[in-house]
Amino acid sequence: MESMLKVRDAVLAGLEKARREGHVKSSLAAGVHIDGAPHSALLRLLQNKERELANFFIVSDVSVAGSLQQSAAGGTAQISANLEWSMEFQVQDVEVVLRPASGHKCPRCWTYRRQTTEEEVCGRCHEALRDV
Repeated sequence: MESMLKVRDAVLAGLEKARREGHVKSSLAAGVHIDGAPHSALLRLLQNKERELANFFIVSDVSVAGSLQQSAAGGTAQISANLEWSMEFQVQDVEVVLRPASGHKCPRCWTYRRQTTEEEVCGRCHEALRDV
């Protein structure tokens, strides 16, 4: 758990820097991509918790991959090459990329979702409103 907190601290510090530089107004306007060597214990822990990480980091989306080889350096460069902004940092043996969230902003919960259009609420909010 301590390792996950270190990753979270790095993400939150990156979000604060992105705010200061004018890239985001809200942390929900950001997403996170995490990559590392398949044998990494921290990466396996993050993969097991992937569904909860967006809430843990207070961002719209998180993706976790295990595609970096031990000898590969800068493996996340492909992720950030086509973005308007990104921030990359290393936490223990994983690489973390902070980037713009993808998709449209839900007008109800303000998270960005790929399956949401500009006029619609996201699936999670749709379910919540349906039950009301």
